[in-house]
Amino acid sequence: MRDTRTVCGVWKERAEAIAELPEPEVPDRSLNYQRAGDGTLLGRFVFDPALAAEFEKALDTAITWEGADDLGHERCGGQTVDGERVPSSAVEPRPPGRR
Repeated sequence: MRDTRTVCGVWKERAEAIAELPEPEVPDRSLNYQRAGDGTLLGRFVFDPALAAEFEKALDTAITWEGADDLGHERCGGQTVDGERVPSSAVEPRPPGRR
């Protein structure tokens, strides 16, 4: 019972300390899109630098991914050679157990 009171007291102190912190700044982010009559997806987005980097990383991964059976997409990850994107199928398979 004594340990429970101690743990609860420590938890309460930490929770109160967090509650007293100033609210974090929320970056300006927005994403708006709609479908055109022909089915084309049109959009506009505003991302802060951190989200922009994650978005670009996701696009690079999507561009190099060749479907559910693609086992090389993790290794390729959007690499380029002489300015050309290297498709996952061009990546040499690695021996099992090696990274």
